[in-house]
Amino acid sequence: MHKRLAYSLPYEVLEHVFSFIQSDKDRNAVSAVCKSWYEIERWCRRKIFVGNCYAVSPGMVIRRFPEVRSVELKGKPQFADFNLVPDGLGGYVLPWIAEMAGAYPWLEEIRLKRMVVTDESLELIVKSFKNFKVLVLSSCEGFSTDGLAAIAASCKNLRELDLRESDVDDLSGHWLSNFLDTYTSMVSLNISC
Repeated sequence: MHKRLAYSLPYEVLEHVFSFIQSDKDRNAVSAVCKSWYEIERWCRRKIFVGNCYAVSPGMVIRRFPEVRSVELKGKPQFADFNLVPDGLGGYVLPWIAEMAGAYPWLEEIRLKRMVVTDESLELIVKSFKNFKVLVLSSCEGFSTDGLAAIAASCKNLRELDLRESDVDDLSGHWLSNFLDTYTSMVSLNISC
C-alpha cells in the first residue's frame, strides 16, 4: 500500500514535502526509500554538510546534489588544533571552490571549519557566486585581510561574515573600509579572531 502511494504522488508534491525535512540524517533516510525518492531528494536538496572534506570529492558531491545553495565543509580533524597533526596536513578549500564555481553559480552560503582558505579562494568566491550571502570561517587559516577586502568590496548581498577563531594575516588594517556606506544587507559581522 505505502509503496503504491509513493509512486502515485506527483513529483512536485513530494519535492514540497521533502523541503520541510531539515535534518541531514532524515534526508539521507528519505533518499534510501526508493529510486524515485532518491532522485527527488537529489534534485531538491539545497544544503549539504560534508563532515570530512577527504571523505568525498567535490565532483561526487556536485553530481549527487546539482541544485545546492549552501555548503558546509569540515577539514582537518579536531585534534589538529592541539598540534598533534603535522603541518601541511591539508584541508584546502580551493579545489572545492574551483569545482563549485562552475557547478553552483547560484551558491549563497559557504561555512568552513578547520580548513586552509587562501586569498585566492576568497577572490574566486567573489568572482563565481553573484548572489553570495554568508561566509563563515571557523578555526580556518591561510588567508589575509586582502582576501577579506575582496569579499567586503564585491559581495553586495553579504548578510553574514563570521571569522571566529580563525588565523588572519593582517596585511592592511583597513579592509573593513571596503564595505560600502550603502551596505544594507549585513546582519552579522563577527571578527573575533
